[in-house]
Amino acid sequence: MLPLRSSEQPGVRHKNEHHSCQKSDFWFRQERSLRCSLNDLNTIFARRGGKGANLAEMVNLGIPVPPGFTITTDVCTLFYDSNMQFPAGLKEEVLANLKKVEGLMDMRFGDPKNPLLLSIRSGARASMPGMMDTVLNLGLNSQTVKGLAELTGNEW
Repeated sequence: MLPLRSSEQPGVRHKNEHHSCQKSDFWFRQERSLRCSLNDLNTIFARRGGKGANLAEMVNLGIPVPPGFTITTDVCTLFYDSNMQFPAGLKEEVLANLKKVEGLMDMRFGDPKNPLLLSIRSGARASMPGMMDTVLNLGLNSQTVKGLAELTGNEW
């Protein structure tokens, strides 16, 4: 797995980059669809999972989607192939992408006055209804809920 280089624009595919590259994440907010064969589309869904691929396509169609990124299914395979150890560089990639989301949203994860809440959605190469977990409002705690109430003027 290769971490993103600072010179790369997340989610932008270079002319000589193949779908089987070692990139472990895709920034779906800035992606643009490629006209590609059915086999390539199957590869894209296999690497990103249905949710990740569909979020990217929603962006391409102009549907408002909050900024975010997809960690590829390759990371899951590496995790299990490496005795349940996360691949080197994964934490740094996730933290770098989180910083990008924070910048775009002008909010900070864990900030009690301006909290960024996240949705973590699991995906797979094949549809598995009811089998995968979703975590909504990650970052909501007793401190950030007060900040959120203050920001919205709503204490529920």
